[in-house]
Amino acid sequence: MLRSSVQDCTGYDEFRFAQRPGVREVHVAGGSAFTARVTKIDLPHLRLQSINTQHPFSLRVETQDRIGFAFSDLEDAPLKHQGRQLAASEISLQAPGGALWSTITAPGTHRTLSVPRERLLALGRILIGRDIVPEEPVMTATVAPASLGRLRALHKKATSLAATAPHTLSQPEAAAALEAALSEAMIDCLAGSDVRPERATRRRNAEIIRRLVQLQEANQDRSLLMTEVCAALRVSQRTLHYVCSDTLGMGPKQYLFLRRLRLAHAELRRAPPGQTTVTGVAMQYGFWELGRFAGAYRKEFGQSPSVTLRTEYDETRRPEGPGGSTIVACFGP
Repeated sequence: MLRSSVQDCTGYDEFRFAQRPGVREVHVAGGSAFTARVTKIDLPHLRLQSINTQHPFSLRVETQDRIGFAFSDLEDAPLKHQGRQLAASEISLQAPGGALWSTITAPGTHRTLSVPRERLLALGRILIGRDIVPEEPVMTATVAPASLGRLRALHKKATSLAATAPHTLSQPEAAAALEAALSEAMIDCLAGSDVRPERATRRRNAEIIRRLVQLQEANQDRSLLMTEVCAALRVSQRTLHYVCSDTLGMGPKQYLFLRRLRLAHAELRRAPPGQTTVTGVAMQYGFWELGRFAGAYRKEFGQSPSVTLRTEYDETRRPEGPGGSTIVACFGP
């Protein structure tokens, strides 16, 4: 299906709902002041997305049947892949089954492109006569500057059309021509690149974060002590703090606190007025100091918990994530 959309997000919730289903967690800086423009384009086989904002953010992306490419808009825009700063000539690759933290650490534009695995196989055979599919779930590719520059320019042109002339992208001939150009640029990037899997240290760090998230999800009703977190994950507190700061941009204690705060926010938004209390929701997620809860809540969401409960309920609200699951998210420092 041919379609495009441009959404100016003013606040975290709009930004979260603007993401594609594969985005499983969102971490943004700026609190209630966060703003971003999210542009999405669906061509016959390719899916494009760009996020432009003055605020740092991170996305945890999980892929099912598509191969994803991520790169920044400009050569000097800081993009991190699993906590590692990418060089100007590098792009991030993600194969089906992979889970990736992708982060913009300063103002800039984060660009992604994804294609079904079988389509990428076919394109490689047609255009360069060989298979060209990433073998590992998460990889990094060093690309020739001219090849990456062409892919950036085409992606930028496409998202510009979505904002200024969306009717162009709805025309089959124009969409097919754009997809062909993007596909050739994508294959050109891969054909001459040095593709490398994650180093063992990065894989270990990603596994620590994955287990940390699982531990929190199993204990959403209480605040976890760092001693029990470290014991459960079998890592030292120093190691855990380094891994979280490197990958998430914050320490584990703050990360876990903000995740519970995010869950409470989601609960207040979907709770029918008169059937739920702020105190009940706060305690449900382990916030026993109600004054601290209210202060942190106001700082992150720009309103008090009682205002959210009273004004934001919508019985027609769509499920918060694929299959009705909650996309857990948090604000950064």
